[in-house]
Amino acid sequence: MVDSICLFEDSDYSNLLPLVYFRPAYDLRCGILTLREKVEFYLPNIPITLQCRNYLADLVKQKNPTLLVNDIKGSSCLFINGRVLMTTEVARELENNNSDTIYTKGNTVVAAKLSNANLDLIKSTLSNPLKFSDLFGCNIKELEVKIINFSWDLISKNGDEIKNDFKILTSNYGTNKIIGKIYDGVHLLDKDNIFVDEGTTIKPGVVLDAESGPIYIGKNAKIFPNSVIEGPAFIGNKTSIKIGAKIYEN
Repeated sequence: MVDSICLFEDSDYSNLLPLVYFRPAYDLRCGILTLREKVEFYLPNIPITLQCRNYLADLVKQKNPTLLVNDIKGSSCLFINGRVLMTTEVARELENNNSDTIYTKGNTVVAAKLSNANLDLIKSTLSNPLKFSDLFGCNIKELEVKIINFSWDLISKNGDEIKNDFKILTSNYGTNKIIGKIYDGVHLLDKDNIFVDEGTTIKPGVVLDAESGPIYIGKNAKIFPNSVIEGPAFIGNKTSIKIGAKIYEN
């Protein structure tokens, strides 16, 4: 077990501009959850610290007042590239490793388990995009993992990620996934594949078609009459879907 997890940015964050001018790469969303939220879900019992570009540090600290930003405590840390799409399998591999290891996907460092001298070396460069080329005595291991390399990856992988996130977020609800208010005259196609959170209202004439993929609707959303949503789809908290709107899959 490591003392903490550090979500980090590498130099390839620039491939995601302009989306990351004002946010770290791990705050981008793919599916229902952000890249960071996926890590927090799959590795829930380890404290999170955040590494980002120096000019973003004050903003990230303001948005995350309880977390360390560009600072690491303890003698061991699991670094995870903020562009990784975390899964159960990847989390298990990273969590069970006890030796200093750099994990790669092609030429990209996707994770690194570091301790003692190697960790001290990395700590000195936390305010910049991290590089692991100067470390010594580390195992190198190729890891089968999906990463976001360019902004269009967020779009092309969005449908599959909605499906994956829907499963993990609704796994404890069983068949009772409709919590918000559904008016008479709403058509739910494949109801077991639809989640409607508390405070949300869905007006008459709406069609929620989840036959080709799940539909997840967050808290306090308003779905106005005669709109159509096809899954896979994610409708966020406090969203308004206007009268007659057509929301297509993915």
